[in-house]
Order: sequence, then structure tokens, then C-alpha cells
Amino acid sequence: MAADTANGGLDQLEKHYDTFITEQDFAEIAGAGLSWIRLPIPYWAIEKYPDEPFLEKVSWKYVLKAFKWARKYGLRINLDLHTIPGSQNGYNHSGKGGAGGQVNFLYGPMGLANAQRALDYIRIITEFISQPEYAPVVPMFGIINEVLAATVGVEQTTSFYLQVHDMMREITGRGQGKGPFISIHDSFRGLAAWKDLLPGHDRIALDVHPYLIFVNVDRSSLAEQIQKPCRSWAADMNNSWTDFGVSMAGEFSLAINDCGQWINGVGAGTRWEGTFGTGDGTRGDCTEWNEWQSWTQQRKDDFRAFALRNFDALGHWFFWTWKIGESSVTGKVETPMWSYKLGLEQGWIPADPSEA
Repeated sequence: MAADTANGGLDQLEKHYDTFITEQDFAEIAGAGLSWIRLPIPYWAIEKYPDEPFLEKVSWKYVLKAFKWARKYGLRINLDLHTIPGSQNGYNHSGKGGAGGQVNFLYGPMGLANAQRALDYIRIITEFISQPEYAPVVPMFGIINEVLAATVGVEQTTSFYLQVHDMMREITGRGQGKGPFISIHDSFRGLAAWKDLLPGHDRIALDVHPYLIFVNVDRSSLAEQIQKPCRSWAADMNNSWTDFGVSMAGEFSLAINDCGQWINGVGAGTRWEGTFGTGDGTRGDCTEWNEWQSWTQQRKDDFRAFALRNFDALGHWFFWTWKIGESSVTGKVETPMWSYKLGLEQGWIPADPSEA
């Protein structure tokens, strides 16, 4: 994008920030019976180093708009630091992917230096959102998204969480109303693995991202998968509330396969079609899952039932994502199982989530 100077280079991102999510979306989110927003932000909202190819500081003013609109419509924000210097997981949504997608946080040649940068950014954000005018609107702070503990190391990850916890509580003080909840992702280890995390901690919440599609391919019908969230997640979530405390799904979707435009990355294929990863030896067709305009009422009813089972099994959740933009090629949403707004409009997501 930076090289696309004819169309504005990185300034194209600001046009996206300015037009994609607006005050109208916040009004619609509140009208849909939802009460919280998980707002992902990059570390370069604060600063970047000269050799990093990001649009520095621009997104922060849109974060402030989000705070303003959330206050206006009675919504609360779980602020999510989605990228970390060096990358905490090597995935494209950490700011680094593809051939250069190695982890370099608490691991690798600059791992400790990047962790220190991350601590600095977490401190800056904590100081800002703990101010009296923002604290009621931002009662939760996700300090780092999806650390790949299998690479970074569980001990190293836990040590970092301890440093962050103590630093934040030094800023905010301890006890109810003194700074945000600290949200920590399960690092793909499962909620139960963290039940003994930091005994005596002050207001830490556990976050899990229960997707069905990124490992195995399940070719059973949608109707046969409706109960899968209850079988897969309900007990773990309930046990975590008992064993640890506040536990939630920071991300999930209605996807029962990896069909949809670029779900696995731009230019990547899908497991369902046998064009990504090892697959299961079958070459399926994504057309029926992407062409939502052709879905029967029965399919919409099955997705609606599936959504309600997810809501019920997870209890406290954030859907990924509120809105998917229309394709610049086809002019329509090409990832329907990931758009809450489209599901509301078309009837496969309930108008009142409390029906669950």
C-alpha cells in the first residue's frame, strides 16, 4: 500500500478509518442489544520506529471518536492491543505475516527489547484510559492479543503478565473502580491452563478465541453442528468462572468452515476447497457458503440456532466482527459467516441476543 502512491499510499488507511466504522455503527450496535465493543488498536497508534512500514499515530484520533460514541450510546469498550513490536505470534494481524512472519517478542534476537517497547505502550495506554473522563467507558484493557506461548514459552509469557499487572496497578491502584480489568488471552492453551495464574491478582480476566475452523475440516451439515458450541465450550467456560473468575470469548464467529474471501490471508486458499494447508483430501466448493443471497430460510434458521448456542455456551462474548466490507470486485460481502451486521439484516442472527 505504501508503494501505491497513485492512490495515496498509506493515506488510504485513513480514508478507511474515516468511513468504514462511523457513529451510525455504534448506534446500530446499541440498537442490536449489544453492550460492549472490543476495539483492536495497533501499537503504532502511539509511535513506530523509522524502519517500520506503518501509519504512525493516525488511528489514535479514531480511537478517541470511538470512546466518544461509546459514551453517547451507553456502550463499554474492551480496548485490545492487537499488535506488539516484533510480533507476538507471527500472524498477519500482529503486523507481520507471510514470509516474514516470525515471532520476535520475548523470543528471537530483539525479543526482550520488543517486550520492553510493549511495556512502554501498555503503560501509556493505561495512563490514558485511567483518566476520570475515560475510565467509565473503557473498563477493560486487553494487553496483548494471542501470544503464541508454544514459541515464546509459558514461563516467559507468565513473567511478562506479572510485570504488566504490577506496572498497571502501580498506576491505577488496586480494587474496584481503580483502572480497567486486565484481559489476558489464553495463548491457545485453553482456559484451564491458566486457572492458577498470578494468585492474589487484582482484576484479571481470561480471554479465549473459540473458532471451529482453523485446524480440522468438519464436512457434516450445519444442522448437525448446531450443538457443537455447547459440547465444545460450555463446560470449559463454566469451569473457568469457578476456578479462575471472569472469563469470556474475545472472538468467535459463525464460521463452520474456512470459506470466505481471504479468511486464511490475502491470496491464500481454503481447507474446505483443498487449496490451503494439508486439508482432508477432499476438494469442496465454497460457493454455497459464500453466496448468502441464495441461502434458504432453513439455512438461515439453522445459523440462527447455531448463533444462539454460541451465545449460550460462551456466556460473555465478543463477535468477530461487527461488519465486513463489500468486495471491491463483486460489490457484496464475501465472508457472510463473519458479519454480525449482515446476519442481523438477513435474519440469521437474532435481533435480541438475550434470547439465548
